[in-house]
Amino acid sequence: QAAVDAIGVLTGVLFFPVGNYLVDATVTLKNGVIYEGAGVDINGKGTKITYTGTADAFKISNPINSSTSANIEIRGIWFSSTTLTVDNALLFDTGSSVVIVRRCRFNSSGVGIILDQSELFDIELCSFNATSATSTGIWLVNGADKNVGALTYFTNRIGVRSCDFNGAAGAVAIYDDGGTVHTFENNNFNACGSHIIATGVNGLKIDGGEFEISSAQSIIIGLTKRKGAAGLKTIIASINRVFIFNNVNQPAFATVANATGKLEFTNNFLNTVAGTTLSGITLCDEIVAYGNQQAGAGDTGAAINNYLDNLVTTTAWTSSGSAPSLGNGALAAHYSRRGKRVSYRLKLVYGSTTSGGTGVWTFTLPIAANMLGQNYNGAAYILIAGSSHYTATAIFTTDGTGVQIAVVNANLVGQTVPAAFVTDSKLEFQVEYDVASPI
Repeated sequence: QAAVDAIGVLTGVLFFPVGNYLVDATVTLKNGVIYEGAGVDINGKGTKITYTGTADAFKISNPINSSTSANIEIRGIWFSSTTLTVDNALLFDTGSSVVIVRRCRFNSSGVGIILDQSELFDIELCSFNATSATSTGIWLVNGADKNVGALTYFTNRIGVRSCDFNGAAGAVAIYDDGGTVHTFENNNFNACGSHIIATGVNGLKIDGGEFEISSAQSIIIGLTKRKGAAGLKTIIASINRVFIFNNVNQPAFATVANATGKLEFTNNFLNTVAGTTLSGITLCDEIVAYGNQQAGAGDTGAAINNYLDNLVTTTAWTSSGSAPSLGNGALAAHYSRRGKRVSYRLKLVYGSTTSGGTGVWTFTLPIAANMLGQNYNGAAYILIAGSSHYTATAIFTTDGTGVQIAVVNANLVGQTVPAAFVTDSKLEFQVEYDVASPI
């Protein structure tokens, strides 16, 4: 502490040479200083600080409910603890902005780093090891859970990049209790209970990186903060280009009702043993999901994507009377989807052995339509080979699961309506409609 106080008067660089430093009391860091070690080396050739106390080990302490430009950089130091308590950290910041932590290591039975009302705070190329089931790698506080009187919405513009997280079963790599613009990029998460648990983030971005071997859901967006207090909705969350491998029967992503506004879930690769890869995803207000791939067990294809182009689909061709038979005819259907909006196209061509059965025809939709307060119609075309062309209207069944065809001044279309279908006759239609579920 004496060395920190001295350099705090002058500003500059405080260097910790190679060695293992035993510290038993909290050290309060000063603004405007670079704290530099000789690097992290597991063979003892770097700088290691072992803390034996139970309170926060190193503190950056600035006034709450304000953002003080601390201008601090911490680099090349291994922080470790023996008896740190659950809600205390090896590095604890209050109310600071412009802080960088690089190339450091944090081994703790409590929390590696706590940020409370921090802004413009970057954590890069660091390693975290949560050594007990109640440990957390990084805790982003939003409110008075750590500092009495601290307000919400001050923990803003936080970046965690290219870091490595390991931990015991039950531990959490990053616990994010809210704030604005939190970015987690190209990190490696290995083990722990859950990798990221977030609530009340106004702009959560998870981009790149690996999520491996968690004992619970890898990414959770909820409404409860780390200490159990009620959290807020995460207005927008973006999860892009991540690899998720989960070797337990748990979803890779989970959310609850009213916890997530718009979710962007794009270009991710999921390899899980779970029967359900994404839990509660339909509870999000809006979803943009495309480019996602699934390996192993779990959902595939349309179940993890709702931006789909020209997807081949099957349809059931039924009749109110005796059943139709396609024979050597052709029935092709495709659909595209943009969120809740679906565009569906179908073409039926009669072959010499095709039979239309009796009664009114119905063609099933690939995804049921949301019929609450809605009225959908589409364009249809009929060719009776060697005879006539007809314009028609595609109309939806009352339950929203199928389409029937109506011809002007005629009944609903079937084998003999508007005229007898023969070889090379055609029926085509296209409809656009909304679905009830966002994915």
